[in-house]
Amino acid sequence: MTPAALTAWSKVSILEASRTEAGTVYAAVNRFRLDDLKPHIYRSRDYGKTWQEIVSGIADNAPVNVVREDPVRKGLLFAGTETSVYVSFDSGDHWQTLQLKLAAHFDARFDDSWRRSDRWDARAIVLDSG
Repeated sequence: MTPAALTAWSKVSILEASRTEAGTVYAAVNRFRLDDLKPHIYRSRDYGKTWQEIVSGIADNAPVNVVREDPVRKGLLFAGTETSVYVSFDSGDHWQTLQLKLAAHFDARFDDSWRRSDRWDARAIVLDSG
């Protein structure tokens, strides 16, 4: 089921299925073609039957390109926009900037391959600005 707010020319740039919450999926949507530069991230917790926009804390002029979930920590999300990088610790209910000195355009993936020991829970977040 498509969120009602998604009209023609809305672009779903990423669908991210949750690894920690069954039935949950996140959608990053941009609407450049409609001159809409607002952020749009949607969450469904019922396998796509209903959708909720989750952008509280993201700047109004920050179109979203990507949303990614940490593969281990429940509720930890990252969003890459045209202007900044954001983090949420509560499954997208609230966002805060994580910009620091990162490039504005980015994608993220999680890499567990560099663990040094079984006793360490080490993960790398690879931020790609290219």
